[in-house]
Parts: sequence; C-alpha cells; structure tokens
Amino acid sequence: MNYNEIMKKLLILFIVISLVGLFSVAMAVSDNGQGNSSDKRQNVSANGEDPSPTPETSPEPDDDDVDTEEDEDEDNDDEDNDKKFGAERRERARERMSAVASEVEQLLLTRDTGGIGQQVREIAQAQMEAQEELEEEVNSVDSRPGWMKRIVGPHFAAIRKAEKIIERNEERIEELEQLRFQLYDLEDRSKIQETIQAMEEQQEAIQERLDDEKKIKSIFGWFFKVFSR
Repeated sequence: MNYNEIMKKLLILFIVISLVGLFSVAMAVSDNGQGNSSDKRQNVSANGEDPSPTPETSPEPDDDDVDTEEDEDEDNDDEDNDKKFGAERRERARERMSAVASEVEQLLLTRDTGGIGQQVREIAQAQMEAQEELEEEVNSVDSRPGWMKRIVGPHFAAIRKAEKIIERNEERIEELEQLRFQLYDLEDRSKIQETIQAMEEQQEAIQERLDDEKKIKSIFGWFFKVFSR
C-alpha cells in the first residue's frame, strides 16, 4: 500500500469521525433546546400567566465592534495577498525550472573533449534527471486541492523529497563552480556560469514555494506531518 492510498483512507476516517462528532453535538443542542421549551411551558401553566416578552433594543455599536470589523477586513486583505503572492511564487518556480532545463541541455553540448568536459557532461546529465524528479514533486505539491490542505495539510512527503533534491542540486552547483575555470573553451565557461545562475535562481524560487506550503494551517496537519517522515 503506497503513501497516497494510506492518506486517502486516513482522510476518509477523519471525515467520518468529524461527521459523527458534529451529528452528536447537533443532537445534544436540539435536546437541550427542547428541554428548555418544556420547562418554560410548565412554568407558565403553574403561574397561570404568560409573561409578555420585553421589547429588545438594538445596541449602539461601540468602538470595540468597529475595531473588530476593521481587523476582520485586514485579515481578509492579508489572505487575498497571500493567495496572490502564492500564485506568483508558483509561476516563478516553474519559470526557473524551465530555465534550468534549457541551460542544462546546452551544457550537455560542452565541446571540451578532455576529462573536465566529460565531468561537466556527467553533472549535466545528473541535473537533467534531478529536474524531472523535482518537477514531479512540485506537481504533487501543487495538485493537492485547498480544501484538503486545510484538513490534512500540504503534501509533506513531496515537500521533503523536493528539499532533498534541492540539497543535491547545491552539491552540483559547487562541483560546476570548481570545474568552470578548468575548461579551456571560453564559450563552455560561459555556459557553465549561465547554468549555475539559473540553478541558484531555481533553488531560491522552489524553496520559497515550499516554505509557503509549510505555513498552511490545517486541522490534522500535525498528525500527517509526523506520519510522512
């Protein structure tokens, strides 16, 4: 049984438990309301009179109520801004991944025929494979719907895998930095520098994207976060 199947079964279990809990609370409230109505009717019958209801007056809004409404408006504005910035970060992350993939393809065409050139091509091939893995994990993170994130949290397993890929990317960046000045061909040096820059920008964009996901508040996220380790 894979992780996704386990997550689906646990989610169904939590939903059933939640529905049962809500139904129990609703029944308790209903019984309490009926009991209060019965007590009132008994009191009226015993006293022989039906107390007339006291007219209610609408209270004037005080400063605290006004402040509360303003705070709610600010919270809604903050939530809208978070969604906007989150969408922008998702788009930026995907643009950076596309740029790295393009640069790595160019790096595979390194013309230096010596041992250094071969090392560069091997690193480029490893990075190409890492790009495919990274894109898969980012897709898993993005594919989880918002309602599900609010219940079980973001896709913690995919986030952890993506962060491990980022760590390995850092190692390849350092290797390319060391090899860059050992190449004789200036054009190849320029390609490596452009690839390093694209990879660094991707690292930053992806990490920001993952950090946004980890900040999402959820009901049972703490449990699934531990379970995903």
